[in-house]
Amino acid sequence: MSFDLETTGFSPLKNRIIEIGAVKIRQGKIVDRFSEFVNPKVPIPFRIRQLTSITDEMVMDAGTRQEILPRFAEFIRGSVLVGHNVSFDVSFIKQNFKDLGIAFDYTSVDTVGLSRVFFPTQARHTLNVVYKTITGHEMEGHHRAVNDAECTAEIFLAFLPMLAEKKIEKLGQINGLNDAPEKAVKHLRPHHCILLAKNTKGEGEPLYAGIEVTSGLFPQISARTQKRAGKVQRGTDRR
Repeated sequence: MSFDLETTGFSPLKNRIIEIGAVKIRQGKIVDRFSEFVNPKVPIPFRIRQLTSITDEMVMDAGTRQEILPRFAEFIRGSVLVGHNVSFDVSFIKQNFKDLGIAFDYTSVDTVGLSRVFFPTQARHTLNVVYKTITGHEMEGHHRAVNDAECTAEIFLAFLPMLAEKKIEKLGQINGLNDAPEKAVKHLRPHHCILLAKNTKGEGEPLYAGIEVTSGLFPQISARTQKRAGKVQRGTDRR
């Protein structure tokens, strides 16, 4: 079951779902669809309206999450959840299910991760880019939930024979693909860094003073800031 959400922002705690799209896949074919607006009970931010073309008027008469989410829970019952950057969508579903007292116990598969495995030198792995890589065509209706869900389904179906070539026959085996090829490492997006303080010298100085910056993690740090820090080195350990 491939699915996608449109939301008012990035936080499942602070923001709301405004559209849910999903398609069921059986024996390599799409056999059912779920497509619903959700009334967020708050104005849709301008940047979201620009991105999705979803307006306040379009969701005004839609059901609330109390009405739509239970129906979605029934639709996905017993399914494996496939999504593009699926952790984002799952985080919203889990939080909203929790708020409504609906149990959540689902396995999920991320087509972004699969794309990085099968296309390790590709610079971008956004849905529209991966879709074009696989199909040779531009996406239509990008950033509308059911359209994105259908395109994600097509991508996942295209990956199935590639997984078979790698002798991947069970979902649990997909995790073993996380050992990224050497070529893919430079294309991975960093999520965090760890800062280790050698001593308390310089306490109260600007944050970057004494920090060792791993190559690529902080490209926004200016040369002036690095010079001011003195000990900042890229990809080295001065401890």
